[in-house]
Amino acid sequence: MAADIQSLKNDYLFEAGLRFTDVGEKRTWLADLYLAESEDRSGGEVTSTAFEGSTANVQFRGSTPEERRMALRQAIEHLDALLNAEVSAASAPRLFGIRFTDAPAAVL
Repeated sequence: MAADIQSLKNDYLFEAGLRFTDVGEKRTWLADLYLAESEDRSGGEVTSTAFEGSTANVQFRGSTPEERRMALRQAIEHLDALLNAEVSAASAPRLFGIRFTDAPAAVL
């Protein structure tokens, strides 16, 4: 059964979550996987290998290297968006320095 890129992305994010709690560490791990996957961009794949007295065939089950690379890219972009949102939220100024505990209309 072939896997789609969204499912692969979710799987990579799930595994990164199991390995690390920090978003930066997750991104570093996914980036390392992406770089390993993208080293060979020739598109070639092993279809048959012959040894003395035996042979071997290799095929991709579930996903191709290109699909895995694209899923890793999307996962990295997802984590980048989370990191950027954390930075933006932390640096966003509060309006007039007021913190509303009730609805703003009720306070004003």
